[in-house]
Amino acid sequence: MEKAEKTVKRINMDRKRRLLEPTIFSGNDESDAEEWIDWYELCVKKEKWSDEDKMELIEIYFEKKESYWFRNVNKGFKSWKDVRQAFLDKFVGKEQEIKAWRQLQEIRMEDFADIEDL
Repeated sequence: MEKAEKTVKRINMDRKRRLLEPTIFSGNDESDAEEWIDWYELCVKKEKWSDEDKMELIEIYFEKKESYWFRNVNKGFKSWKDVRQAFLDKFVGKEQEIKAWRQLQEIRMEDFADIEDL
């Protein structure tokens, strides 16, 4: 973790000159997981992070629940591609599910004359 700590220290020292920084990711219904991971990659590319740095430091930008998920699955990652794919598998599917559930909740029985109209 020493290398990650050095990277964090460098990030803090350079914070004043930074214009791009990843936002905190929460897998709630307001989040767009695909857009977030693309933004994360753009920000860390600007900072010239290695794939190893990307893998070690992504958790800093997760909310509590997402951080727990990452700690549980992190042991199996061998590359940044693995991390990215696991993230998308987990949160893009969830995003679609939440949107579908919201649409179902918006349907009201009073909008239909009969149950057959559903």
